[in-house]
Amino acid sequence: MAIAAQSLGAVGLLASQRMLVRADDAITVSARIVLRRNKAAAVQVFLAVNLRSNEDLEQIDMIKNLESSEGLAVKATAKSDRFDPMSIVLHWLTVLLIIGQFTTAWLHEAVGHGTSLALAILATHRTMGVLTWTVGLARLAWRRRFAFLPPFSESMPKLQQFIAKANEYGLYVLLLVQPITGLGDVVFHGRPFTLFIWQVPALLAPHPAIRSLFQEAHELGAKALLALIGLHAGATLFHGLILRDSVLQRMLPLSVSISFLSARASAVRLLLGTFWIKITS
Repeated sequence: MAIAAQSLGAVGLLASQRMLVRADDAITVSARIVLRRNKAAAVQVFLAVNLRSNEDLEQIDMIKNLESSEGLAVKATAKSDRFDPMSIVLHWLTVLLIIGQFTTAWLHEAVGHGTSLALAILATHRTMGVLTWTVGLARLAWRRRFAFLPPFSESMPKLQQFIAKANEYGLYVLLLVQPITGLGDVVFHGRPFTLFIWQVPALLAPHPAIRSLFQEAHELGAKALLALIGLHAGATLFHGLILRDSVLQRMLPLSVSISFLSARASAVRLLLGTFWIKITS
């Protein structure tokens, strides 16, 4: 009986081992199928095999966890987290006018003063300046009485909120002051000028000293405006591409996702991390 029991036990052990081997083979085949169907996973497995340090493996795990938790798409935010449509329209209209202002200013300097083309560019610059001033006033009036202003994110530090508000108020001030300094430059020049489709006669006698002050103020304001715009745009892109919060989505013309940019940002981070690991290993 003991011998029979031992024989049965040996047979059972061999059967269990064969079942385990078959299970291992099935797992291996399944893993190969998954890797063939999922190229992204295959790339990560390849990197995990070829990278040796634990820090490299932790970096890959962090990227995988980030992509699985957040995804490559940043979904559209809720309506309560966006500015109202009129504020969005006025914002992007201001952006187009400012682009036109800087473009005409640079073109005027490039073509030289005194030519007919330069005069036409300068007239366009003045006209867009008046439009910018008008849209700026409309934005302030709408913001004061009717606009919906979504609150800052609770995770945003107080200092960062203060900087964002200061930057916004500074932009408003410059949008209203710049056209005034430009108009002062024209008026104290003491010559007729074109505005929109009208030829405006000389309004004052020439005052070179006062005109020089307006010119300097206009040039300094343009540099300050460009700096504040760069800070504003850089902070917005940082929120949209790095922090991946709702700040960028709040002022987009349409409530759309930015999956293309997010996917490219993830790919760039992975490639840079891999390149750094290769050159330092």
